[in-house]
Amino acid sequence: YQGKTDEKADLWIGETLKSVELMRSMIADLLEYSRVDSQAGDPVPVDLNSAFEASLLRLKAPISENQASVTSESLPTLMGDPAQFTQLLHNLTGNALKYRGPAPPEIKVTAEKGEREWTISVSDNGIGIDPAYHRTIFLMFERVYSSSKLPGTGIGLTLCQRIVQRHGGRIWVESEKDEGATFKFTLPIHSGPLPHWPTGKST
Repeated sequence: YQGKTDEKADLWIGETLKSVELMRSMIADLLEYSRVDSQAGDPVPVDLNSAFEASLLRLKAPISENQASVTSESLPTLMGDPAQFTQLLHNLTGNALKYRGPAPPEIKVTAEKGEREWTISVSDNGIGIDPAYHRTIFLMFERVYSSSKLPGTGIGLTLCQRIVQRHGGRIWVESEKDEGATFKFTLPIHSGPLPHWPTGKST
């Protein structure tokens, strides 16, 4: 009936459609979160360069629309779940595109090797995050900006944190408001099975 009723009814229809789409996205994200443990396979060597390239294929449209520059240094090969590594890089790069500033987005992925772990950084020149929110943004449904300004479910960073923790690492953000953001996460250096990794797939 949209377009066949008065302006007020059209407004209600539009708001209803937005709510339904948000609910659909939320259900999809919650399902993705629940599968981090339940549908993951055994850890295998994963080339993070390939995982990053796969994440960019899924972001081809928004990268083009935002005229973004997305680059990476040489990334390591680490033990883990290839689909989850791709999801992790996809979410962090996608957030950098979403929370862009007035200039075209510039996103760079780098890696630094420590004694026991690698630190992967995803940096951008976007709108940044007030330090007051650095911890809460990783909580389920917590968002710095309302969905009316920037769409989202508030689950993406929670999913990133769950993936990183499952692989024995940690994740955090370094940022100031209006000065861009750098999300960093660590992944342990292992040539064999990861500690505390569930054996096989659970049902």
